[in-house]
Amino acid sequence: MSQDVPSPERAAQPAARYAFRHRVEAAWAHAVFALAQHMSPECVSAFGGWLGRAIGPRTGANRTAARNLARALPAIDAHARARILTEAWDNFGRTMMEYAVLRQLAAEPGRITVEGHESLARLAAEGRPAILFCAHLGNWEMIPPALARIAKPLTIVYR
Repeated sequence: MSQDVPSPERAAQPAARYAFRHRVEAAWAHAVFALAQHMSPECVSAFGGWLGRAIGPRTGANRTAARNLARALPAIDAHARARILTEAWDNFGRTMMEYAVLRQLAAEPGRITVEGHESLARLAAEGRPAILFCAHLGNWEMIPPALARIAKPLTIVYR
């Protein structure tokens, strides 16, 4: 066998290592989400922000984001870019942890406000369709339950 081509057993080792790692990560995530079920949404969000700030900067994604920020915003200093990254990881962590309490967040009256909902409600009452474009600000998964209170049926398409 050629030295350049690894044996099938050796080629399978990295895949097995990743599979094991993914199982450990999934078990950890399930445990954290189970714990979050017993916390207030505010605590869950704050914990997620802390996790994002603690773990995010240690990832390859952070290095990529830092490099991209330096290219996109060369006029700002490294401290400002670091602050942007910290805020991004905080937001990402909050968004991910809020999945654990999404139903609770969506069910709480007054938690979500939709500005300009009158036009959507009018179209829904008339049975007319609407197309909405929404930015990914905050927890984007809160958009469907908020809109479902105003207009049904609702179809979400994203890319």
